[in-house]
Amino acid sequence: WNVFYGNSFYGPKVFMVSIYVSIFASIFTNIVVVMQSLNRYKTMYISLSLGLLFNACTNIFFMNLFDKIGLPMYYGNLCATMLGYLIIIVMCLVDLKKTFKLSYKQSIIDTLMTIFTTIIMSAIIILLQNVLPITNLSRLMSLVICIVYAIVGVLIYGVITYKLGMYDRIVGFKFKKREKKI
Repeated sequence: WNVFYGNSFYGPKVFMVSIYVSIFASIFTNIVVVMQSLNRYKTMYISLSLGLLFNACTNIFFMNLFDKIGLPMYYGNLCATMLGYLIIIVMCLVDLKKTFKLSYKQSIIDTLMTIFTTIIMSAIIILLQNVLPITNLSRLMSLVICIVYAIVGVLIYGVITYKLGMYDRIVGFKFKKREKKI
């Protein structure tokens, strides 16, 4: 955070949770594109309406709830947004499953493996932060440390996904052909 915006009390705290909102937003975007591509407009519009309505109706409720339980109010806003996205995503996935008889078994397995890999990578990055912390350094030094974190994270994630055989399912068989050439 310090690299791009300088010191801020709320910035990093909001950013920590808004990353999860971005995950829901990207899944939402992909689902909406799939629904449009398959001419499932009715379900898409109904789910969008319900998700938006849920978000609009629960935003203040969640902000007050989070404040009462001792958490920052802005987390309530982000929580309502994620739940609104989740409503849309689930409704569309259920419709796709019913209409096209889809099985999500392999997708669930891949998702769980990705979460597992991400948790391991995150734990190692957190340990690295104890060795190489970002404090109120200059922006340039903060950027260098972030680059080190990124390189370590990419290496850890890459090795684990390769060892688990996830590249075949995620990247495809072309990766194996290129790997043999190398």
